[in-house]
Amino acid sequence: MARQRHGRRSVATSAALADFTSVNRQFRSFATNAQSEYESGLISRLKENPKLLHSHIRKLKVGRPSVGPLRVNDGETSDDPTIMAECLASAFASVYTQATPDNPMDHQVVDATLDDVPITIDAVLSVLKQLDSNSAMGPDGLHPLLLKSCAGELAYPLFVIFSLSLSEGSVPDPWKVSSVVPIFKKGSRYEALNYRPVSLTSVCCKSLERLVCYQLTEYLEDNTILSPHQFGFRAGRSTTEQLLLVYHEVSKFTDEGGMVDVILFDYSKAFDVVCHELLISKLLSIGIDSS
Repeated sequence: MARQRHGRRSVATSAALADFTSVNRQFRSFATNAQSEYESGLISRLKENPKLLHSHIRKLKVGRPSVGPLRVNDGETSDDPTIMAECLASAFASVYTQATPDNPMDHQVVDATLDDVPITIDAVLSVLKQLDSNSAMGPDGLHPLLLKSCAGELAYPLFVIFSLSLSEGSVPDPWKVSSVVPIFKKGSRYEALNYRPVSLTSVCCKSLERLVCYQLTEYLEDNTILSPHQFGFRAGRSTTEQLLLVYHEVSKFTDEGGMVDVILFDYSKAFDVVCHELLISKLLSIGIDSS
């Protein structure tokens, strides 16, 4: 039987095209709704598992380049992992402060003292139960899901290790090792200093840090050491609340017919160049015991 040919204006071709268009529209509508429902589910679960949404957003970035190639010392570029790792390590080390500057706040002296950081088994248990099961593990290979699942069994041995660490003023050597991941910030991807180092450290060590942080924060808040204008990393004083207060002030002035000038300071690599000796001297001046 000879195959029958139809022109683009024939009734059969028009009918086939209409059927295809209808089915294609239904498929696109289904795909769009399914995608929308999936993303809505990620948003609704943002608080309990924010990494799912962030991972989905990263996958939508088509052609997202990886690290490098980087411009090395001789001016040439290289994509060799070993050479790039050495280049990044040298660049990150170059921004650290070597000399100890003078304390710019030597007049800030507090009469109160914090001479001990008591740790209880219940506090260790609470910190372990609050671990994020989806976060990355450190070089020691202990995943937060393992520590969280075995919190009841691990609370006491970790309590002993934490107590010895604080009393002796030292931490186990494996806790000092970290996996440094370079995260691109802005500018040219060929420049090593345009990447920000993020350290993946031991989850056990971070748990101890969290216990110390709780008591340091309580001490600073109870003795009114922090400025009332300090926002961020404080309970009830988030950066969002700061923006709302600024927006309120700006709106008030503009409603009254005034003009507002806003000056913003960007402290480049501020957290990378903190001098440890200066930080310790400041802690001593506000009553934190040397131990």
